[in-house]
Amino acid sequence: MKRLILMIIIISTALFSQQRSIIFNTGNPAYTCNGAGGSYSNYTCNDECLADDYCTILMDGYIIDQNNTLADKFTVNQDYALEAFGVYLALHPDSGNPQLGHTANIQIHSDNNDSPGEVLGEWSIDIGNGYYYSLYVGDGCINLENGSSYWISAHIDTDYTQLIWLYTLAPLYTFAQTADDGLTWSVESGHAGAAGIWAEQIYYTDWQPAQSADVNLDGTTNILDVVQVVQFVLGNVDFDDEQIQNADFNQDDTVNVLDVVSIVNLILFGDTSEPMPEFSLEDINPASDYYGEYIGPETFRDDISLYYFGKAG
Repeated sequence: MKRLILMIIIISTALFSQQRSIIFNTGNPAYTCNGAGGSYSNYTCNDECLADDYCTILMDGYIIDQNNTLADKFTVNQDYALEAFGVYLALHPDSGNPQLGHTANIQIHSDNNDSPGEVLGEWSIDIGNGYYYSLYVGDGCINLENGSSYWISAHIDTDYTQLIWLYTLAPLYTFAQTADDGLTWSVESGHAGAAGIWAEQIYYTDWQPAQSADVNLDGTTNILDVVQVVQFVLGNVDFDDEQIQNADFNQDDTVNVLDVVSIVNLILFGDTSEPMPEFSLEDINPASDYYGEYIGPETFRDDISLYYFGKAG
């Protein structure tokens, strides 16, 4: 029995669901189609340019140096966990040799009276001869709240570095500029700095576990109740209606190993059971039998004893 309980503890995991989303995307920066060359591998405009033309990014944008910078505003309509960002930055010709070691600090701000406020996270990226820079930041544990606005900005630490934050194609964005390294901001609308932000949506549920896991009806919940539930799952004992109600601790209308896990957690850690919501997500694993289908816990109800849903990387 110790081996069984140890195995249950090891596989005990809080189950929740998140869905990766693009929460802010200005699209690619301004470009031109011509036959003179200058193609850029990370830039896609095949649908706009003719087959014999090159797609060339226009080096137009906002100057980013030690004092001057820009911040794009974005608003979220769900609760999210920040995952990644991408920005279109180019090394200004006045910066000279790109081998000097040019870096930019990308910051995510809360909103403060329609201006960039508290810095929630900051990341350094190395700037070379490219135009597009992206970074995974999901390990920073930055939550974005439903209905709230935020800002993404770029900053320079060295006096020999100047960058160009390339313009967006459409003049539809709210942005703020500063000439004193963020002490004061002026808010405008129009062509902002081209960028994108990814996050994972956080789902909540009003699910609550059963109030009692007293399966043997002796007035307390302990390891003896776990033993009884295991025996019931294995088909070795029968339960009356009250015992089944108490054994179905996660209230999913079936008694299985998931209830055993929840009861073990209750005994070991107190009432810390996490909700097990119903959800449906697309299976993006090409090797899966369910590839391309929308699946969730209900898909596998009573078929397996443990399931895990998470991102692929």
